[in-house]
Amino acid sequence: MQTLPTYLEGRKKADFARQIGVSAAQLSQYLSGYRRPSYELMIAIEAATGGEVKVQSWAHMPAHGPASAPAQPSPTKKPASAARVAEGGA
Repeated sequence: MQTLPTYLEGRKKADFARQIGVSAAQLSQYLSGYRRPSYELMIAIEAATGGEVKVQSWAHMPAHGPASAPAQPSPTKKPASAARVAEGGA
């Protein structure tokens, strides 16, 4: 089973975007994994690729963009309690 980025290697992405009814910018987001196409669009992609890119090829992607790392506290800021202790307070 092929993925869409693999299928589109050597092909004009703008032409494919028009064929499936999305903008080139939207297609770029699907290719980068930033967005996941709707189920209806996945079916259209499968049809447009002659079945080479199956709906199942999208199963590994989260529904709403790539997973992001949890926010980390800034290493330069001390929590208020640590600042008071460092200053000799309680």
